[in-house]
Amino acid sequence: MAYKFVTLTPSQIDQRRHELDLVGWQAWLSPIVLLWVIYMYRRILSPFVFVFTSKADRLSNSSVIRVLRFRNVLPGRRMSWGLGHTYLREFGPLSVQIVGGVYLGWLLFLIFRHTGEDYMHLTKAFGHVAVSQLPLHYLLSVKSGSSSSSSFARRFSFGFGFPVGLVSVATGLSHERLNAYHRLLGRMVHGLLGVHAVMYIRFFVGMGVLQKRIGHWDVRLGLAAFWTVNLLGLLSLPVVRRRWYFGGFYRSHVVLSGLLPVLVYWHVPYRSVRWFAVQLGVIWVVAGLMRWQGSEMVGRVRCEEVEGTGGQLVRVRMAVPRGSALARAMPGQHVYVHRSVGGGRGRRLEVKAKNPFTIVRVVRDDTAADGRKEGTGTDTGTEVLLVVRNLGGPGTDWIAEMARTGEIAEEVRVEGPYGEAGEYMGNMLRPSAARGPVLLVAGGVGATYTIPIYMALLDSERSGHGKRRKLKMIWVVRTLADAAWGIEILQSRNGDGDGDGDGDVEVDVDVFVTGIDGLILSDGEKVPAAAMPGLKIHSLGKRPNLESVIDGFFATSAASTVNELRDERPTDADVDVDDEVAVFVCGPPSLSNDLRELVGRHVNEKGRRVKWIEEVFGFGGS
Repeated sequence: MAYKFVTLTPSQIDQRRHELDLVGWQAWLSPIVLLWVIYMYRRILSPFVFVFTSKADRLSNSSVIRVLRFRNVLPGRRMSWGLGHTYLREFGPLSVQIVGGVYLGWLLFLIFRHTGEDYMHLTKAFGHVAVSQLPLHYLLSVKSGSSSSSSFARRFSFGFGFPVGLVSVATGLSHERLNAYHRLLGRMVHGLLGVHAVMYIRFFVGMGVLQKRIGHWDVRLGLAAFWTVNLLGLLSLPVVRRRWYFGGFYRSHVVLSGLLPVLVYWHVPYRSVRWFAVQLGVIWVVAGLMRWQGSEMVGRVRCEEVEGTGGQLVRVRMAVPRGSALARAMPGQHVYVHRSVGGGRGRRLEVKAKNPFTIVRVVRDDTAADGRKEGTGTDTGTEVLLVVRNLGGPGTDWIAEMARTGEIAEEVRVEGPYGEAGEYMGNMLRPSAARGPVLLVAGGVGATYTIPIYMALLDSERSGHGKRRKLKMIWVVRTLADAAWGIEILQSRNGDGDGDGDGDVEVDVDVFVTGIDGLILSDGEKVPAAAMPGLKIHSLGKRPNLESVIDGFFATSAASTVNELRDERPTDADVDVDDEVAVFVCGPPSLSNDLRELVGRHVNEKGRRVKWIEEVFGFGGS
């Protein structure tokens, strides 16, 4: 169908305006309906499906039934594993991209429907639909940690169409998973607005009124809004986020996303568009207040360099009250740290650090980070330990300086804890949780994520009863000195299993040193003695081939389900295909891709059920 410039009567213009408002509302309502359907399925239908499956599992004891079930579940698990694969790391797993493609198709259907041959109708429809998706786009970026901030969002955001922070409630997805949809939807909206702007300029040129219309405020504000979106898109590119996260990405997003609603509101006088703009403003304000309310002042913080790393790794110790949200942090969660500078009442908050720092350990003790005990007028009975890599940027240079000088910060604002670990770790640490095997793989400083989880699971096994779950951790580092802090933590917990459980649980950790001189330490560098049961250090001088290690892990976990009286290899009937294996990964993309390929063989060929949990530091998470 060929679109052309048409002349409309006043009644036809009114009809076009009605249809444009209608398509805007339909596009705006589309995600609300989708989220409602997902929520109802999760709350009503999903429990029935779970009960039905559980009853079927209890009846499937014979070898014949198990083989039939294996053949039935294998195609589904292969498909699920394939949909979870990441081809474009910027936009998350393949499933996210498929959902995004289908949703974009629906939006394009709404745009082109009922436009006829009217060029201006199509041009305006692109703009209406694009703006209608901005509230959802803003909501997908909202980060909420503590329950207090979530309740704050519910109190102040109802009545504006989208309750802030409740997208995760409807979908069951954490901010970290929703952020991939946020990035993808942002590119889609950017494209729709780009088409809208280009088509309008082409119309002005075709009608010979470009110079005249550029002087009008509605067009100027529209162009300002378009270039604001262009800047947001440019400054959110991966290279900008990774190299200039705070100065280039974070600050620009806060300022420009607050400016955009104002420009959109005054760009056109249409009620529907202005209603969308008002929603953007409300979400922007409430999201900022949520972040502020989700933070707290920590009285004393001290930093110390990790020996043997030349100041590249720094421990940050914070003493927090026992009632603090930080004291209840789950292993693998992260925080943001902002330092207050100045003196007396003139003290001000200097926001220097907006990079996420992983919580390595929470020690619930009577001794605070500064050595004072309870009963001395303070309520600091818990120590929170972070391990920070000093990259020399504004987010870490002040921490490294504190470590060098021995300064103790009197006031630091800590925001969090955040992270998906707050959800899945609570389930895994419950005494009634499934006892499936767990594999943790880290590259370099990624162990700040895996070691806390590994130690928490180890403590859970030591204090538990009944079936033991197989726990194994693999750590790839450049030098042994880079692993010093982690080995120290492992040693501090080794042999602490003399509780009420069924006995001690030995660690099972493989450390692969990839540097050529990885085990050669300079004078003055110290690494804790690594001689401890279960800890194996391999000096390779190159990237390890993990195939034998991964295959061995899955073979031993599968063999645990085989009848001990038989010497045969596990068959389809022997392997418990419902014994889920949890794989935690945090490291460079190359390590993650290689590991996923190795684990994928056991999913695609043996039908193993794998829960893949990957922590990605490159996206910032704000």
